[in-house]
Amino acid sequence: MSLNTWRQFQLYENIPIRDPFTESDQPLYSDPTLTAVASLNETYLAIAVQASVVKVVDLHDMTLQFEFEAYTSEYQLTYLERVSDTLIVSVGECLGKPVLIKLWDLEKMPKDESKYHALAEVRNGSNAYPVSTVSCNLDASCIAVGFTDGRVILVRGDLLRDRGSKYRIIYEDSNKEPITALSLSNDGSRLFVTTTNKIMLFNTSGRNNGKPDMILNDSEGVDLNCGVLNRSTDEFICALKDKLDIYMGSGSKRSLIVDIPTAKRIFPISADHILVLVSNITTSSLHLGKTPNETIRAVILDIKTKIISYSLLITSSVIDIFSDGASVNLLTSNGVIHKLRQKKLDDQLNTICQKDMYSVALELAKQHSLPDVKVQEIKKSYGDYLFKKGSKREAIEQYMGCIEVCDPTEIISKFGVEHKTNSEDSINLKDFLWKLVKDGKAKVDHITLLLTLLIKLHDIEGLGSFLSHFKRDGVFNENPEEFGNWSMNDDSFFYSDSSLFDLDIALRLLLECNMLELAQKYVLKYSKDPSQVVSIVLLHKKDSFGALNYIKSLPVDDALRVLIKFSRKLLDLIPNETNLLLIDLFIGQYKPSNYDAVKENVVNQKKQSEPADKEPIIFYNYRSFFEYMLPSSASSDDKPLTVESAQPTYHPPKPSLIFPSFVQKPFQFVVFLEACLESYKRFQGYDQDRQDILTTLYDIYLSLYEDDIEERKAEWKGKAEAVLEETEKYKIRQASERAPDSSLMLLISHMHDMNPFTLSSMQEDEQESNSIISHVSLSDVFRSMCLTNDPHVCLSFLEKYGESEHDLYKIAMPFFVSSKQIYEDIGGESVFREKILNKVLKFDLMSPLEIIQTLSGTNVVKYGAIKDFLVDYLKGENAEIQKNELLVKSYEKELDLKVSKLKEALAIESPLQVQVKKRLCDACNILLEFPMVFFKCGHLYHQRCLNEETDSDLLYSCPQCVVETESAKKTMATYKNSSQNANLLRAALSDLDAKEDRFAIISEFIGKGGLDDPECIITQG
Repeated sequence: MSLNTWRQFQLYENIPIRDPFTESDQPLYSDPTLTAVASLNETYLAIAVQASVVKVVDLHDMTLQFEFEAYTSEYQLTYLERVSDTLIVSVGECLGKPVLIKLWDLEKMPKDESKYHALAEVRNGSNAYPVSTVSCNLDASCIAVGFTDGRVILVRGDLLRDRGSKYRIIYEDSNKEPITALSLSNDGSRLFVTTTNKIMLFNTSGRNNGKPDMILNDSEGVDLNCGVLNRSTDEFICALKDKLDIYMGSGSKRSLIVDIPTAKRIFPISADHILVLVSNITTSSLHLGKTPNETIRAVILDIKTKIISYSLLITSSVIDIFSDGASVNLLTSNGVIHKLRQKKLDDQLNTICQKDMYSVALELAKQHSLPDVKVQEIKKSYGDYLFKKGSKREAIEQYMGCIEVCDPTEIISKFGVEHKTNSEDSINLKDFLWKLVKDGKAKVDHITLLLTLLIKLHDIEGLGSFLSHFKRDGVFNENPEEFGNWSMNDDSFFYSDSSLFDLDIALRLLLECNMLELAQKYVLKYSKDPSQVVSIVLLHKKDSFGALNYIKSLPVDDALRVLIKFSRKLLDLIPNETNLLLIDLFIGQYKPSNYDAVKENVVNQKKQSEPADKEPIIFYNYRSFFEYMLPSSASSDDKPLTVESAQPTYHPPKPSLIFPSFVQKPFQFVVFLEACLESYKRFQGYDQDRQDILTTLYDIYLSLYEDDIEERKAEWKGKAEAVLEETEKYKIRQASERAPDSSLMLLISHMHDMNPFTLSSMQEDEQESNSIISHVSLSDVFRSMCLTNDPHVCLSFLEKYGESEHDLYKIAMPFFVSSKQIYEDIGGESVFREKILNKVLKFDLMSPLEIIQTLSGTNVVKYGAIKDFLVDYLKGENAEIQKNELLVKSYEKELDLKVSKLKEALAIESPLQVQVKKRLCDACNILLEFPMVFFKCGHLYHQRCLNEETDSDLLYSCPQCVVETESAKKTMATYKNSSQNANLLRAALSDLDAKEDRFAIISEFIGKGGLDDPECIITQG
């Protein structure tokens, strides 16, 4: 693979540093005699110049720190290697003399060749061949020297402590091929050796008899400087013509196919980056012809992502490559150091993303363990790029990997709004929404849209997977949840305010697509409204028994609410089973049962496959109904028959709530009402509810009496009479209490042309104390009789019951004067005045004004009938007026007397004359003597007899009158409070016990000064 196929980026920055003394007599690293370089750290650089001189240069200040002569003049210094910031190794060679390896301590600033720290001599026969390559391990305890005659000598010793060293020949090439590369491992235990024809591996410990431990490649070698150890990975890298071979210490190899036949040198920068110097030969056009021109291109390869991280064209030759820890440096022959430093990671990613190489950016981010948010941002940009290219499937996969930084609304608009949605877009969007749900990032709208897509795509498997994995708490669980494996009484779900998704939309779409089974499962698991469940099961699946069984599992409040809504439909389909549940619920015996959703589904499918049953049986009373529906509850006639015999476990609801469901179902209604009535008799329910049942039963019985077949009419009439009798008997038992109103039954009677009060009932023995008619609401009875326009019957009823029910006279007066015919039928003026008008006056039932208004409403009664009444009334009023006038005069005289006494007591100008001679003290009954105290009330005391100190500032109080004085003060305070606080009046009027006489309350309030101004005092002249 040619390097031209690799994508190229400039991920490094080049900082060229030119030697400022290039043209001077004392150049630094631009000295043309420079032969070796070693970087001590980022600041200091050691160079070998003038064959044997070592200089230490400060690259920051561009100054020479010091220099020294490392070897005598006949030696050539060809190699420098850093051991630490202050220690370097140098190699000097001279033809015909041994190679000298010296260790220098730069901290001691040596002056000449004899000031070395340690020395090692290496002899190669007659020393006729020069050194081709040298390798030193990290602590300089092992040094390998390769010669051009194919010999490798290994030097071992403790040079750091100058304890001497030994060397031995570990390899001698039979063909005398030159050694092109030597690389000791970091610990010095292994040595990689290359010639022009082979690559070998040696173990530096022990003897090898001049043979390699392993021949790594016996067919191909490497050129000079094209094999090097990567200190970051402790691997040996070889640059061959068409590949890079990378060997580990064990001898195993991996290859990177890359065509670099003109490689001149390689230098590892990091574990994944390798600097390769490649010869670049071009032709230059001149006037006299064309000549070749060789330049050097420095290329940094990222062997992991297979990209060119940097490329630099250098027109001069590269003397050496060294690293200072922060950057890699190329020293060229024109006196320039090219400092190559890797850009910041963000800048590298921006550079790569600008060229739309997002896959490379992702690999680079992974390589540097970038935070997940940064990686997702790259994926988001990658997805946008792919979407613009039209690679929607690849784009959605990237979007699915960047949920944290991705706006779901934007993705939804791209795949569902901006372009016409097709099935492929729907599938892609579905997968994205699935990822949101699984990662817990989906909102209500996202989940709703996911379900919509699953339904539209008819993805039954996806809908089933959502149902089994998405729990009620809104968490997607990797482990599937079995259907029905949840509680029907899960309070944390049913009473939570959170919404998982729009269930209404999902159900509507499922029903539109005829996915009834899935609709039932979804509503059972995710609906908080039992009515919604029953609606699906009953109205859409037509499964009446399944709906009824589900209702039986609900708490009593929910069951009641659902039955009020759906009981009419259930009574049409399964009347007897539904009626049994209604009776059970409304008599307080309902107990929720367990609901197995899976079992119910199987059972109901079997029922649907069976042929429909025949018409349901009709029952005409609750006893036969229970004997058939609950055979075990059948009993003898003398024992009440109910569903249960235990006390109600909750307060039964009002039966009237369910009455509308029985419209046009009179026989089921009769069974329900009779069962409820029996329960109310046994457990003493509310009187008003019981009366509602009786009234409704009375109406149903009379309706059936009119509409049912002839054979059952007598039975219905008898039941209606029994209900009426039951109502009257109940009023007898409640005579001392407030009995419920049964006037509606009278109206029902007249609606059905039935008169509940016959003459026989009114002619009962008056001595019978428990007579039914005597305990009926006589006012209602009399009003009902007045509607029949039978004056004689009404008058007889009035004569019989008027003395016990005085209000009957008040009701009778407008009736008997409503027409002349009625007035004459009862006997005219004499009878009316004697039996009605006089009774009204006697019992003071109406005021004179009300009587006159009632009689003047028609032209039946003449003035003669009320003349005597008016005369007597006026005489009595005149006598009352005269009596009140005398009473007023007496009050005025008494008031005048009290006012005069008060003025005398308050008079300051005229002193009082008090007789004290022979008068006794009112406290001790001893003859008075000074000092004494006189009160204007007339009492006189010794000063010593009063419970006060003799202080002129103190106010004395009469001991005998102190009670009356304090009472007067409290009365005055109450008077003042009443005039300023109207809330006292409101509290008094709101008192339940005082509502019948509010005029007396207001009069008392005014009498206490409620309408007076307490600050205003009225004096009489």
